[in-house]
Amino acid sequence: MQGQRTTPSRYRAAKLLQVLVIMAAIIRHAPGQPIRACDSSGRSAACTCKPLIAFVICTRPELTELPSGIPNNTISLRITGNQLTSLPRMAFHQLSQLQMLTLSSSQISEIKLGAFETLSSLEWLNLEGNMLENLSVGVFRGLVNMWKLDLGGNRIESLPVGIFSGLPSLRQISLARNGIKTLDHILPSLPIHVQSLELDGNYISRIDRNVFARFQNLSSLVLSDNGFGNLVPGVFNGLISLSRLYLNGNNITFLPPDLFLGLEELGSLTLDNNRLVQLKGNRFGDHPSLTVFSVANNNVSTIEAGLFGRFQKLNSVNLDGNNLTSLPTGIFHGLVKLKSVRLENNRLHTLDPDLFQDLRNAWLIKLGHNNIKTIPSGFFSSCLKVGYINLQGNDLTYLPPGIFDNLTSLQFLELGDNKLDNLDANVFRDLHDVWHIYLQGNGIKSLPSTIFNGLQMLRLLYLNDNKLSVIEHGTFDGLPMIENIYLQDNPLTNITCEMLPSQNVSTSLTEINIDCTCEWEPVYDCPEFSWVGSKLECSNPLRLSSDSLDKVPKNALTCAAPRMVCFNQIGWVALSVLALLSNSLISN
Repeated sequence: MQGQRTTPSRYRAAKLLQVLVIMAAIIRHAPGQPIRACDSSGRSAACTCKPLIAFVICTRPELTELPSGIPNNTISLRITGNQLTSLPRMAFHQLSQLQMLTLSSSQISEIKLGAFETLSSLEWLNLEGNMLENLSVGVFRGLVNMWKLDLGGNRIESLPVGIFSGLPSLRQISLARNGIKTLDHILPSLPIHVQSLELDGNYISRIDRNVFARFQNLSSLVLSDNGFGNLVPGVFNGLISLSRLYLNGNNITFLPPDLFLGLEELGSLTLDNNRLVQLKGNRFGDHPSLTVFSVANNNVSTIEAGLFGRFQKLNSVNLDGNNLTSLPTGIFHGLVKLKSVRLENNRLHTLDPDLFQDLRNAWLIKLGHNNIKTIPSGFFSSCLKVGYINLQGNDLTYLPPGIFDNLTSLQFLELGDNKLDNLDANVFRDLHDVWHIYLQGNGIKSLPSTIFNGLQMLRLLYLNDNKLSVIEHGTFDGLPMIENIYLQDNPLTNITCEMLPSQNVSTSLTEINIDCTCEWEPVYDCPEFSWVGSKLECSNPLRLSSDSLDKVPKNALTCAAPRMVCFNQIGWVALSVLALLSNSLISN
């Protein structure tokens, strides 16, 4: 006999019982007593306990005091998103094995002395996102093994000298997103052995010379999003171990000579989202360890020739979002270790044929959204390891023959939103590993039937919003990994079964996006229609949007051109509104 079916009344009764159990767990403790964190089931109204990994997480929003019953062997305790306002003395006295404690996104404004005194094993304390404003000396007493402290997102403006005394292991401190206005109220209290300091998102308006001089062990300094202006020479004096410096999101318009002199260990320099207009070599030292240089989203229009030549270990250069119209000759020469070059959203219109001649290890090249009209022949010939090329949003009308030859590692190619009207049959012939090709938003009128031959790894193909009227037989044959083809917003006619992928070959096909016009009627008679019809998905007209063709009756297909369909639905509405406005103005 099969098991009895649960009746609706039984189901409701079971749900009611479950609710009552939860309510009982919430209210069964006596008033004034804390909720118990863990019961025999490993779950309570406030917490989830995972004894196998000694992990407890408590996220009940209504929690106003620390839960009781936390297992003594807990290694990680996370109490977040609640109404806790203070931490009492000896708050965690039974948790001597605790290594990670998170008390974030709450309302904590007070921590009693001795709150953490018994947590000698604690390594990471996270107090981010509370309402802490004043911290007393001794508040972190006993945390002898703590190496990371997060005080970000509070209301701290100053710290008393001695607050970090007796914390020999402390190496990382975050004071991001507080109310700090001057470093004079913070830096004297910090231990000299600190290695990472986050001060981003504060209100620091000025940084004086030698202010960091005593922090010779500091390796990472974050000063982003404060709003200070130009820096004075010598501001980074003494930071002989600094390897990462973040200055993005301020109001820097000018870098004084030798600003970064002496930072011999500097490996990453970020100056994004400032107002710099030029980059000159004498603003920097030699920086033999520099691997990351980012000045994105500034107003840079001039770069001194040879600026990057001194940084022979450069791995990444980001110049996105500036006002560059050209680049100095040889700007990247000798940078054989460079793997990422980002030049998007500038105003580049011509490219030096030898710009990338030394970039034999480059993987990412982004030149999108410029004013580039032509790509020199052989432009990428040295970039044999490139995996991602972005040329989207330029003014390209033509691709030289062989422009992508030998780029057998290329996986992503973005050519959308240009002015290409035809493509050479062999333009993609060596792209054996390419996954995605973007050709949308051009003026392509036809495709050679062999253009995608050999692209065994191609998964996504964007051909939408072009001027394709005919797709030749066999164009999509031989694409075993293809998943999506985008054909919508093309004036396709004379559609036949032979222009579509084959079920035997393209076994990974998920969908082909099309405009469901009456030009697709012949496909209903294709031998594989039960398969291909389920893959053809209507993008237009709106009434058929997201329907697969096998679910759309023939007589539901529209015979209007796709762009006219779009105009009929939207354009006529706009014209009607304009007419009404005109009549209103005339009548007045």
